[in-house]
Amino acid sequence: RGLLLQRAGLRGAPRWSASFLRKRGPWGGGAAAQADVAAELRPVLPVKVVLAISVLAVSCSGVLARTEHLRDVPALVVAGWRMALSAMALVAAAAWRRRGARARDRASEDAQEAKLRYFPAIASAGVLIALHFAFFYTALRLTSVLRATLLVCLVPIFVGLLGFISFPGSPASRPPARFWAGIALALIGVRFVVAGPGAQTAAAAGGRALLNVGDVFALMGAVAFAAYMRIGRVVRRHVPVRSYQLRVTAIAAGILMPAATLLHGGVGVALGALPWLALSSLLPQLVGQAGLDYVLFYLSPRVVSAAALMEPVCASLLAWAFLGEAVTRGQAVGSLIVLAAVALATSEG
Repeated sequence: RGLLLQRAGLRGAPRWSASFLRKRGPWGGGAAAQADVAAELRPVLPVKVVLAISVLAVSCSGVLARTEHLRDVPALVVAGWRMALSAMALVAAAAWRRRGARARDRASEDAQEAKLRYFPAIASAGVLIALHFAFFYTALRLTSVLRATLLVCLVPIFVGLLGFISFPGSPASRPPARFWAGIALALIGVRFVVAGPGAQTAAAAGGRALLNVGDVFALMGAVAFAAYMRIGRVVRRHVPVRSYQLRVTAIAAGILMPAATLLHGGVGVALGALPWLALSSLLPQLVGQAGLDYVLFYLSPRVVSAAALMEPVCASLLAWAFLGEAVTRGQAVGSLIVLAAVALATSEG
């Protein structure tokens, strides 16, 4: 086993790679599959650096959505355009990469078989990420941004609970005690962060019943994203991140755009909003979401979702820097608590 990994240049690869090679052969496909697996088992940047960049990019989503050009655009329309523009960019990149001899190798029988084999799981992931955005952006219309963010931060808890359920290709596993301790500490820190100015806006404007509806939508969004990460962990062991992101994003766009058309009568936006929609597609989706999918190749969903608890912290700092929103002392303390909690939850021993 060690000689095989050494000859393949995979020293330091994830611990599951040896069993993967035994089941699927040295590479599990043709020359194209060999190149993709080799490239991902030898990351250019440290995995946790990629994770930090991804969380920062995802945190830009709320700030971009609150710019004056997108403020009046329905939330579901913003979500639909975000996924549609991302899908178009990924299709263009895939078309460019199909040029030359390597592209002909990608059309091999092995590559086509792999796409068909994992398509049901990829389709399920696309539906789940579409539901996540639909629920979360709907929650933003029914409750405050801070409260919706707090409830979506419960994703790690649902990921941990889903760990008790056995998925195809992913046996059940009990999260370690340090994971739950880190999550509990992080939720305390997140509560400090989201308890700043504006926390009572929705309650004052919408009343108790409306706030409860928003809570339900935010929680459903958290559950959908937790299931998405669990499925993504399985699929990403066999499917390169580019292929995975392309199909998941296209499926989600195919769901969100028609839904936005039905609910809002169309998806048209002002010309001035298009650059901001493109930026929302580039940073939170193509850099942030794709980065999270990439690190799922190396890290468990529990670790990735725990690190994503830094999103409200980063969002608060970005709002202070670009929107002039003040950061209170409680939010600063909460940020430090979240950082310590993430270090605890993502520690390996």
